[in-house]
Amino acid sequence: MSLLARAHLFAGIALVLTLLLGALCLDSFHQVEHSQKTVDAVVTIWNEVAQLRAAGLEFTLSGGERARTQIGTKLSRLKILIAHPLTDADSKTMDVNERKLRLSLKQELVVTEEVFAHFPTVGQKQARSERDQRTFFLFNQSILGMTTAMFSLYKLADEANSEADRTVKWAVMSFVGLLSATYAIFVYWLRRQVLLPVSQMHSAALAISAGDHSAINRLLLDRSDELGDLSKALSKAVLDLEESNRDLESFSYSVSHDLRAPLRAIDGFLAILQSSYADKLDAEGQRLFGIVSSNAQRMGMLIDDILALSRAGRLDLERQIVDMGKLVHEVWASLCEQDTDGQVQFEFEPLPHISGDPRALRQVWQNLLANARKFSHDRTTPIVRVSAIDEGSAVRYSVTDNGVGFNQEYAGKLFTLFQRLHGMNEFEGTGVGLAIVKRFVRKHGGEVTARGALNEGATFSFTLPKSG
Repeated sequence: MSLLARAHLFAGIALVLTLLLGALCLDSFHQVEHSQKTVDAVVTIWNEVAQLRAAGLEFTLSGGERARTQIGTKLSRLKILIAHPLTDADSKTMDVNERKLRLSLKQELVVTEEVFAHFPTVGQKQARSERDQRTFFLFNQSILGMTTAMFSLYKLADEANSEADRTVKWAVMSFVGLLSATYAIFVYWLRRQVLLPVSQMHSAALAISAGDHSAINRLLLDRSDELGDLSKALSKAVLDLEESNRDLESFSYSVSHDLRAPLRAIDGFLAILQSSYADKLDAEGQRLFGIVSSNAQRMGMLIDDILALSRAGRLDLERQIVDMGKLVHEVWASLCEQDTDGQVQFEFEPLPHISGDPRALRQVWQNLLANARKFSHDRTTPIVRVSAIDEGSAVRYSVTDNGVGFNQEYAGKLFTLFQRLHGMNEFEGTGVGLAIVKRFVRKHGGEVTARGALNEGATFSFTLPKSG
């Protein structure tokens, strides 16, 4: 199943559960509202019963038309309140115990009304008989029965209200718990199924781009989702690239080797002709012989550089801790022995050690320092400076010269094979050296950059990770 389908399924399940718990919460809130209305209604009836009892007591003690009128009003009010449900719920949702208590209230109210009908009139209040006393007693008894029923009804409503509160708390806690659990599960799934695999693929892709094609084994080839498809496509592209590189390197190596023999023959025969027939050639002939010999030598240099580039592609890195300061001094001393025509001022800063292949790094320094000497050679005081900066996870090494420089607009072309920004008649070279530098640095997991300006010198930098 794809990651998108899994995400949709997960979101659908979470939505359904959220809606169900949301409906439960709403129902719980309705229950609380219903129970609260029931309590309010019971309290209202209870207050009316209490006022009825007070009016009856007043009439029993002192009589009077006001008390009698009050009793009649309260009875009418109670009849209306008890005749309707305590809440706006229909009769089907009414509790059984509530029905019984309401029926008891109605019965007590009927008795109270019948007793009230036998109350003496105001004109008879001074001549109260034993029958009147009996009537007052029955009236108080019916009031007491209504009070008892109201107490039971209030207790029932209060219990229902408490139960509704508990239901609401449970529903809210369940809703919050579900949201928390859903969020936790989603984060865990996202981390386990997406973030960690993507991080693994990113690490493998970086290793592959640095030349470690064995990192293909760290791709997610066994997955059946989008990441698996991407891993398979990347693996196929890398394998195709490896095959193309092998074919190209084999072709370059073979062509270079096949060219060396006839080239040596050409150069050898030219030397024989020039030494044997030099006295028979005029100045123009000597000049043409020189041009042919010079071009043969340049072609030999080009073949050597192509072979070096091919070896750079095939070289398996053997990492170890390299003393970069010692290595730079050795390379610089070797260059000075080869070129004794001019003195170049060499400025050197302490360089940190690094993990890398000494053979490859020697070739990197060889090309960068040779270029710095070559392009600053015609300055009055040629200067080449080597420095390093610790960037945390990597070290940036730089070679700076005060030579002819280059147009920064074309900096990207410098590391391309056979690309030159200066003509052959200005500076010798084949345009392969910086391509070799880039290949070796990339195989170490680093990057190469160039910065310069015309007639203001140039700085070539490369980074190497501290951990190989």
